Order: sequence, then C-alpha cells, then structure tokens
Amino acid sequence: MPLLKLACAIATCILAAPFAPREVARHPQLEIERVVATAGGELLLARSALDFPVTVSIELEEAENARAQWEGDGLGVVVPPRGVALLGRVAPLRGSAPYRYRWREQWWAGARDATPDPESAYRSPLAIPARVVQGFHGEPSHRGADAYAVDLQCPLGTAVHAARSGLVVELREDSDRGGADPALRDEANFVRLLHADGTLGFYAHFARNGVEVELGQRVTAGAALGRTGSSGWMGEPHLHFAVALADARHGWRSIPFRFERVGAPPAEPREGELLRGALGSAR
Repeated sequence: MPLLKLACAIATCILAAPFAPREVARHPQLEIERVVATAGGELLLARSALDFPVTVSIELEEAENARAQWEGDGLGVVVPPRGVALLGRVAPLRGSAPYRYRWREQWWAGARDATPDPESAYRSPLAIPARVVQGFHGEPSHRGADAYAVDLQCPLGTAVHAARSGLVVELREDSDRGGADPALRDEANFVRLLHADGTLGFYAHFARNGVEVELGQRVTAGAALGRTGSSGWMGEPHLHFAVALADARHGWRSIPFRFERVGAPPAEPREGELLRGALGSAR
C-alpha cells in the first residue's frame, strides 16, 4: 500500500521583494486567499474543499511595515466542511508606505470547539485480551496534551480494529524506527479517525507498511485498521490509543473516554486492568 500521509499544511506568500520565494508544501484542498479590505490592508481567508471541518492557525513569519490581527484568540479558526472562514487581517503600520509580509499556516483535522458525545463509549481496539500498561496521566509519556491516553500491551503484529466508526483523516506507515528513546516519539506509524461528534481516535505504533486503510476511507467500529509494530517511542510492544480534539497550541489535545464493559456500564480505563478481546468489550 503506498504511503498516504495527510500533513499539516505550510504555505508561504510573497507580496513583493525583498523576500525570496521558497518551496511551498500545501494540501491542494485547503487554500489561503488574500482579499483587499475596504479599510486598507488585506483579509486572509481559508477555503476548504475537504469533507470535514479543520482547525487552522496562522502567524506572520516575516513582515515589513505590516501588522496582523488574527481571529480565534490564539486557539485557531474552524473552517467548516467545503467552506470558508476569516483568519484575520494584515494592514500596514504606516498607511502611506509599502508593506510586505510572509505567513505560515498549519491545520488539523477536526473542530477545536467540537462537543464530545457524552454517551459515546469505545470498544477496545484489540481483538485479543490486552493489559492496560499505562493509563490516564501515566508515566512516563502520558502528560500534557497526551494525558488521556492508554497503552495496551500486545505482541508485535497484533491486529488493530476501529474502536468507533469514523473517517480516516491522517495516517503514516513509512517509519521503521522505534525504541525506548523519547527522541523517537515522532517516528510512530499511526492512524487518526474523525468521529461523528468531531472527536478523533488516535492509534499509534503500527508496523512499517502495516496500515490497512486509506486516507478518506470511512470505517465502521470493529473494522481492521492494520497491525502493530515497533515504530516510535516504546519499550515493550503495545498499541497507544487516545481520543482527542483539534488544538492549535498542541496539534491535538486528548480527552477522557470510556471503554465498553461486559455486564456493566461503560467506564474509563484503569491502569493494570485486562481488556477482554472479541473486538473490544472490556471487563
């Protein structure tokens, strides 16, 4: 399966010399447009052709006689599916003098202001019994934006299944680097699913070329996503799973979630507990 990775978009705009153009890496379905403002300066708009909402942040990288006022209070702006949103306004500091600027934008799948469904519960993403070896706020890695995550112990090559139905909005499967070094955190192969309520399921530590879904694919709960491997920061083999919201400060911010239970109400995972297989019911 060819590598399909939805990367954060980084765009460069040159209004005039002396700034030299550089290579632009931009997702073709998200564009930043400049519109002349009636009161002077320019408005920057984000136009999306994607079928799901995205959260966009933007900042000036370089500026000459220019200032910016951004929407979103530093938390990013939500662009609706196949929609347009105002990012902010750039204007000259001295109205009579020329101004130049360059911006940088990033975007993340999902809306930062999404409201998680309080009734939602998740299957264990593994079909075999699996021990929670690191839970919410666990040591050493479940801190900060990743505080609400679980690590499920499993052999390499274990099948991974969707814990909830969703749309594949990002994935990676080209990494062959992994181990106990924290410097390898960003080397994990992963799949990210966007759920109906705007939350995202994050599954990490797939094998190289071990992802079995494609970007833009819709999957149902229990569908096969791929197989675990040794990519990224990990000691013993495990699957990392989290539920998150888009967050312009961190990329994504994990939130508490509950696993389904057999003969009992859904509950948050507990470190040390054993999750039953059968595509996810827990006990």
